[in-house]
Amino acid sequence: MSDKKVTLCITSFDRFDLLKQTIDSFTALNTHPLERIVVIEDSTSLTMKDNIVQEFGDKVDLIFNEQRIGQAPSLDKMYNTVTTQYIFHTEDDYLYSGNSNFVKESIEI
Repeated sequence: MSDKKVTLCITSFDRFDLLKQTIDSFTALNTHPLERIVVIEDSTSLTMKDNIVQEFGDKVDLIFNEQRIGQAPSLDKMYNTVTTQYIFHTEDDYLYSGNSNFVKESIEI
């Protein structure tokens, strides 16, 4: 199953410390290769945008909403950029620990 391509999609709203925790804990634990990581930021905060770019650079593809559009439209906007067979969606306030095969096992389900 490791040939199944996955995009990690993260919705975010002006909580950089939690977003960083989510990305760091996910990437440290996950053993399944990711095609890309996409973050959509809906806060319109330029400070948040700068923090994401400064911390993650080209490790994440940032979609920055210039105007707030809400979660459901943000999901549609982000998912429309995905070209992989699978999406692993998470929010900006998750802490991943435990099973390092959780993505692979999610695909198998």
